[in-house]
Amino acid sequence: MSLLKKLVTFRTLVGYDVIDVAVQNAAEVIERCGA
Repeated sequence: MSLLKKLVTFRTLVGYDVIDVAVQNAAEVIERCGA
Protein backbone atom coordinates (compact mmCIF):
# COMPACT_ATOMS: atom_id res chain seq x y z
CA MET A 1 0.00 0.00 0.00
CA SER A 2 2.90 2.33 0.77
CA LEU A 3 4.27 1.88 -2.75
CA LEU A 4 0.85 2.57 -4.23
CA LYS A 5 0.56 5.75 -2.20
CA LYS A 6 3.98 6.83 -3.44
CA LEU A 7 2.95 6.22 -7.04
CA VAL A 8 -0.28 8.18 -6.58
CA THR A 9 1.57 11.05 -4.92
CA PHE A 10 4.24 11.07 -7.63
CA ARG A 11 1.61 11.03 -10.36
CA THR A 12 -0.26 13.88 -8.68
CA LEU A 13 2.91 15.97 -8.38
CA VAL A 14 4.00 15.38 -11.95
CA GLY A 15 0.48 15.39 -13.37
CA TYR A 16 1.41 13.73 -16.65
CA ASP A 17 -1.17 11.57 -18.45
CA VAL A 18 1.78 9.52 -19.69
CA ILE A 19 2.29 8.17 -16.18
CA ASP A 20 -1.37 7.09 -16.04
CA VAL A 21 -0.95 5.18 -19.30
CA ALA A 22 2.30 3.59 -18.14
CA VAL A 23 0.74 2.44 -14.86
CA GLN A 24 -2.29 1.00 -16.67
CA ASN A 25 -0.07 -0.84 -19.14
CA ALA A 26 2.07 -2.23 -16.32
CA ALA A 27 -1.05 -3.41 -14.48
CA GLU A 28 -2.27 -5.20 -17.61
CA VAL A 29 1.08 -6.95 -18.07
CA ILE A 30 1.11 -8.05 -14.42
CA GLU A 31 -2.43 -9.42 -14.74
CA ARG A 32 -1.50 -11.33 -17.90
CA CYS A 33 1.51 -12.83 -16.13
CA GLY A 34 -0.79 -13.83 -13.29
CA ALA A 35 1.46 -12.24 -10.70
